[in-house]
Amino acid sequence: MKNKGQFLVEVLITIVILIILTVTLFYVFSVLPRAIRYSEDSLIVFNLSNNYINILNGISRKNFQALDMLSKDTDYYLAATSSGYEIKEGRNYFSYIGENYAVWFRVVDPIFENDPAKKLIEIYVQTPSYIYSSPLILTNLREFVFLQDEWSEATTSIITVTPTTTIKQFSTSSNLSTNGEVYLP
Repeated sequence: MKNKGQFLVEVLITIVILIILTVTLFYVFSVLPRAIRYSEDSLIVFNLSNNYINILNGISRKNFQALDMLSKDTDYYLAATSSGYEIKEGRNYFSYIGENYAVWFRVVDPIFENDPAKKLIEIYVQTPSYIYSSPLILTNLREFVFLQDEWSEATTSIITVTPTTTIKQFSTSSNLSTNGEVYLP
């Protein structure tokens, strides 16, 4: 009798181990590939969105008035040319590892916050499963970036970014004046 009871316990333990292994293998072969696919899609969306953000920022800095020609709620994409990028109507479709993707943008609000110097743009990336969107506010306003190059000698750079992008660099911070715009004591 004792041997039959011990044999039954061993069989039950073996069945439990097999169930645990089966569930683990099911997870590895069904859930994990979906997680990897989602991660790949997220990386593609991130890269495409950032690429469009950088290019559109460059276009707005270089020629903000070119954005005034774009119609509200019309799909546009960026086409590479030998001299940079141009804006074309439609969507950019492409295939990656056998899957179809698309990227485009729209002017959602051409006078964002009632300011003609601001435009609200929405960037879209379509993956095989989802459509992701990223908002972007483009401006033609002047921006100033202050960089401290070397703290030990108080060397400071001031980069003024305008639609024509001019850069001013100063070696010291003693009584600096740039046409009344910036003073560094």
